Amino acid sequence: MLGTRLAGIDLAWHGIKPSGMALGRLHDNTLHVDYLGSEVFSNDELCRKVQDYNAVGIAIDAPLIIRNQSGMRDCERQIGKLYGAKGASCHTANLTLFPKATSVLLSQQLQTMNYEHIVGNQWQIEVYPHPAIIELFNLEYRLAYKKGNVAERKAGQFLLASHLLAIGKRLPFSLQLCNAGSVALTIAEINTLRGVQLKQNEDKLDALVCLVVAVLHYLGKSRTIGDILGGYITLPS
Repeated sequence: MLGTRLAGIDLAWHGIKPSGMALGRLHDNTLHVDYLGSEVFSNDELCRKVQDYNAVGIAIDAPLIIRNQSGMRDCERQIGKLYGAKGASCHTANLTLFPKATSVLLSQQLQTMNYEHIVGNQWQIEVYPHPAIIELFNLEYRLAYKKGNVAERKAGQFLLASHLLAIGKRLPFSLQLCNAGSVALTIAEINTLRGVQLKQNEDKLDALVCLVVAVLHYLGKSRTIGDILGGYITLPS
């Protein structure tokens, strides 16, 4: 299978919950998504999947560098200033709240596999979907697909899915789902989801967003808020 291989991970770093994961190849201006799932992955399993797929870059929705003992990371404060009015401020990450964050341990494990932060032949980046989606689709406010009542979340998932399927109109590549597994993209499919199924579909959509940001980073169409000393978040430019 031809193409540059990349990965997007919506990491469950608050405990033992399913993580979304998307693996795709950029070839002939098309992002071919070969795998899309939401399972309870250990860090070892995630690293093995990335390695087996030979991904050159990984975009992860979770704080990869946490060095502040309290308060917010500087990148989180900056995101709040830029996107707070659009409903896309960050959650707070610090060592008091998360002394041994799964996400930081995953990032460190990836570094032992030569995935350096931001740049290099192999790289990893931290992504925050809400502002990324605002930038990707030129939105005035974040999509309400994570919070609200069930009907609102379903409507939000459908809007996000519709935007993703039409990315070829805004970005230099289109999206093609190959043997990507079950993901609900139409309103009819999304309306059948209940409970855990709806959350897992959200995880898959978030993983797709991370994968799209990974492709843009590979193409040099991203910008970084913060740095590797205190933490950073990568956005589409």
